[in-house]
Amino acid sequence: MSDPVSRRSTPARADRRLGWIILLVFCAAFTLKVAGALNAPFGFLPTGSSVDAYNGATWSTGARALRESGPIDSKFGAEWSGTEGDRYANHPPGIYPATALAQWLVSDDELGARLLVFLASLAAAVFLFMLLCELDLAPVLAAASVGIGLSV
Repeated sequence: MSDPVSRRSTPARADRRLGWIILLVFCAAFTLKVAGALNAPFGFLPTGSSVDAYNGATWSTGARALRESGPIDSKFGAEWSGTEGDRYANHPPGIYPATALAQWLVSDDELGARLLVFLASLAAAVFLFMLLCELDLAPVLAAASVGIGLSV
């Protein structure tokens, strides 16, 4: 005889659903927080410039060099001007081609350069939540951990 309790009403399933809802709220709050600045000029912050603004501008410039000069002349985006010493390649090697692809798909401006990192942040939040749940952490706690950890 089958169990009279529906599979949809088990406490574990309800906890998992609540965890996904908490994660969705975090991702929505994150999106609202950063959406306005995705297309802001590089280096623009009310308190001044930051390392992240410099990185974004450099990735954008390297991606543009990769698209315009090609992979050989631009050294795969790592050399982006004729000036000696303008090399910046101490980040993951795929950042220039990935940014070039995002700029080609979206636009050749700040939004195109930042969109990839924004979407990767959301994907990382979802994958981290799924990993924590797979490691038998309660879904509500996993969602709260992701929300706290990635908002710092």
